[in-house]
Amino acid sequence: MDTAMRRSGQLVAVRRFGYALAAAINLAIIYAVQVWPGWRAVPVLTEETTRVLGLFTVSLLVSAVANVIYILADPPAIRAVGEVITTVLGIAVMVQMWRVFPFDFTAYDAPWPIVARLLLAMAIAGSGVAVLIQLTRLFRTTS
Repeated sequence: MDTAMRRSGQLVAVRRFGYALAAAINLAIIYAVQVWPGWRAVPVLTEETTRVLGLFTVSLLVSAVANVIYILADPPAIRAVGEVITTVLGIAVMVQMWRVFPFDFTAYDAPWPIVARLLLAMAIAGSGVAVLIQLTRLFRTTS
């Protein structure tokens, strides 16, 4: 086996490890939020958080499934489709967080509500750009 083939095989193994790790992290976050210690352990979250949790959990589950699919096959077109789907779900979660705003920062002197909204806006915008990039990659790989 020549060096290029061995290096290619190593890169596939590294990518697969990364996909497995990402899936495991998504599942661990779901466990941490839903079971232990639970979202109520975060002092700034209000009861309104329950209005976001369903979509948040679905988003993490879809991301975990996408990463399992990438372990089995990760050509650019499949990854681009998965990235579009997971990023759009992430945008939906962030928009829902913006609308519900399940945070209570009254115990802090800093302008955390403004900071949180600014970060949400930046994340939504950045994710929108990411969707456009992935759609471009998808169309390039299928044409």
